[in-house]
Amino acid sequence: MRLKGGKVEAGVGIGEIRINMSREELMSKLVLYKDLSDYIIRIRNSEFYLDHKDRVYKIIVGDRFKGKFLGYIGIGSTLEDIQKYAGDVKEYNAEIQNMDVAYELKNYPGIRFELVGKGKQYYVRKKNASVKRIIVFREEMEIIHGNVEPGIGIGDFKINMSKEELLDKIGLFYKNYSHNIIEVGNAKFWLDNHDRVEGIAVDKDFKGKFLEHIGMGSTLVDVLKYAGEYFEDYDTYGLKDYKGIRFELGEQEYDDNWDEMTAPLGSFIVFREGNRIEGENIEPEVGIGEFKIDMSKEELLKKLGTVYTIQEDNGVSIGNATFWLDNDNKVYKISVEKVYGGKFLGHIGIGSTLTDIKKYVGDFYKKGATYELKDYPGISFGIGDEGYDYTCDEIQAPIKEIIVFRREVVNEKGI
Repeated sequence: MRLKGGKVEAGVGIGEIRINMSREELMSKLVLYKDLSDYIIRIRNSEFYLDHKDRVYKIIVGDRFKGKFLGYIGIGSTLEDIQKYAGDVKEYNAEIQNMDVAYELKNYPGIRFELVGKGKQYYVRKKNASVKRIIVFREEMEIIHGNVEPGIGIGDFKINMSKEELLDKIGLFYKNYSHNIIEVGNAKFWLDNHDRVEGIAVDKDFKGKFLEHIGMGSTLVDVLKYAGEYFEDYDTYGLKDYKGIRFELGEQEYDDNWDEMTAPLGSFIVFREGNRIEGENIEPEVGIGEFKIDMSKEELLKKLGTVYTIQEDNGVSIGNATFWLDNDNKVYKISVEKVYGGKFLGHIGIGSTLTDIKKYVGDFYKKGATYELKDYPGISFGIGDEGYDYTCDEIQAPIKEIIVFRREVVNEKGI
């Protein structure tokens, strides 16, 4: 079966298939369909996406579909056709698999056209591209305005608000495909194990500001000017003087002259500053400060209080530390990273190097992705990411993680 035709209506539907129709209604109109997952149903030239309430939120049609948008724009139309009959377009910058370019319409929300061109060079393909797929989708709630407050929230959405409060604000339509992540149009919310918001991210179309000056499209130059010194934290940037906020750079096409200092910001992330292990004694096979190898899960959670996250890979995490539990729910491994200030033997900490280890501790050897010590079993070190600097000397790379562990763990199981 394939969709052969039907009126294309932005944000409404395609032919008899309508946005917000139930799974049961959809199935009644389809034959010979295939379930790609719990949330995606496919026929020969079309795909239908369902939300967590089993209602259609996106319809994609392609090959041999004869229907038209506004009576003129269909499969095989060009960008010139789209602009002639539907007006101004905006390029859709998210990843589009096997397509050269995609456009949405400024005057018609809820529709997107994906185009493919011919030729080896991208700019040639983009210039002569024609519509390969038409996508009609439900316009989801977006966060457009609001102050960005580190560790507090973004606009009306606050850290520590309950899941119920959050859902009251965002309305009926949202994605909730993970037990602790809720998504709407341009925002994502992370929930802790108590169903309270611990992180909020916003990206495209958000017009709010941080410190009245820094918004989407600002640069790290602006960040330095208005917010002070920043630091890189994996793929994000944090601020020395403001805890609970990170920035991500927007997606960029490959450019030999690309400069991270002038690349536009693509998203804000505001989060709860979790518990941290600050500066405690590091004892191989014993523990880090008051957190000990072989302590029970109950003892661990009591020390952590209410702010922690249960990981799916048998761990419990806080701001800068993770604790792994064995099948008896006892801690067998503890790792610390980021701003942890403790030192091993008074010298080796986050930011130290393998040269420092050799100088102050003695011989080491590589085991998997970490380094262990010849004379001190039960401790290992993970070094920083050298990125694309192939001239980087591994022995000078900074330590990013310190791990204390019980040796010879048997029968590990999730918590």
